[in-house]
Amino acid sequence: MNIKQLRQTILDRAIRGQLVSQDPTDEPASILLERIRAEKEELIKEKKLKREKRDSQPIKEVPFEIPEGWVWCRLGDISLINPKNNLNDELDVSFIPMTLISEGFSNVHTSEVKKWKNIKERYTHFCNEDIGIAKITPCFENRKSVIFNNLKNGVGAGTTELYILRNNKTISFNKYLFWVVKTQEFINKGIESFTGAVGQQRVSKDFIENTLIPLPPLAEQHRIVQKIEQLFALVDIIEVNKKALEKLIEQAKSQVLSDAVAGKLTHQDPNDEPAEELLKRIGKTTAPDTPYEKMLPKGWACTEMQVLCQLLDGKKKEGVLYPYLDVVFLRGKTEGSYKENGKYIPKNTHLILVDGENSGEIFTTTIEGYQGSTLKILNISQEVNEQFIFYILRKEQKLFKESKTGSAIPHLNKKIFKELIIFLPPLAEQCRIVKKIETYFAAFDKIKNKLI
Repeated sequence: MNIKQLRQTILDRAIRGQLVSQDPTDEPASILLERIRAEKEELIKEKKLKREKRDSQPIKEVPFEIPEGWVWCRLGDISLINPKNNLNDELDVSFIPMTLISEGFSNVHTSEVKKWKNIKERYTHFCNEDIGIAKITPCFENRKSVIFNNLKNGVGAGTTELYILRNNKTISFNKYLFWVVKTQEFINKGIESFTGAVGQQRVSKDFIENTLIPLPPLAEQHRIVQKIEQLFALVDIIEVNKKALEKLIEQAKSQVLSDAVAGKLTHQDPNDEPAEELLKRIGKTTAPDTPYEKMLPKGWACTEMQVLCQLLDGKKKEGVLYPYLDVVFLRGKTEGSYKENGKYIPKNTHLILVDGENSGEIFTTTIEGYQGSTLKILNISQEVNEQFIFYILRKEQKLFKESKTGSAIPHLNKKIFKELIIFLPPLAEQCRIVKKIETYFAAFDKIKNKLI
């Protein structure tokens, strides 16, 4: 279970009444709900609130069982949706675009100060203690929701891509509702209700008003929120320690690679065919004017990367549907797209990014498909151990990234790539080194996979 899943589990247990014990002396949530409804009726009578046009549908089916003393209700039954502020035009207030609202399980926002007259139209209104929920994809799925606080003069306005929930804090508890809208249950239901074109899909106001939520007694809401915050604080500590350990693992892997290319990872075998003989078969000799010859283990040789690896493109193919293996897909950030023509590359092809800010980044394809336009194939000589050269390239990723050329659009510095000096062991030792690296890396990955 990863950190995100752990937080999801905590919230899932919270809304099912499984996080804290129930107290039979707590005032039932049904009475709380009646007080909320009575308050709304009073506000309507005083003409401070308009009667909602929506019909409150009877609740026939519920998503799951809840404890005794809890009730199912609709979010619109207990909250005012998108209320308006009536303020002096010259009042300084907070302005909050979507970019200033954090995502995930946090409750953080920043703001800018503006005159009310400049933002009262065409923006969403809110006050301190209101809950804001992003309505548009991917902000909704990414949990861009927040309880507004420390607003200039207690009020503000911001992005139109928000729904606002306002609750009477004397008879309701906004922090509990805040965690409800962070649950995976709420997110999944919202995604099911999406409307609009791809890339511009939104949850509807109808979903916000009519979605069912489990409402505990008010006293239990407070206990639940206290427990969530306690557990999340512990998860924060776990996350910090996890990141620190992951960093140590990456440092350890880097050290293994450094030892490998320096001949410190395995013992040399005097019976191995010297690397110079390998280079002769390729038709090349050792690198000219290198000061490293005397430093190398016996049987090793110096050469340049261009002798062992060339940057190529895949074979052109048309009329066949394959996934498009661009950088975004290779990083696992999208399900990808398909094309009917392109530069075909098979599964397990090594690639390097040659255009863009992260030029020098290295990938290995897990499926066959068409090569992304900003990538080149790492075509490694068959006379050497392919994986050994790949590990060298991985080790030098930082050098490649830091030596990019171009200003507007950075590119891989191909001169540095081609002329990179390689310490080449005998082929037999290359194989032993790769086996040793993989043993170490497997052990490191086993530790990493056990992390929460």
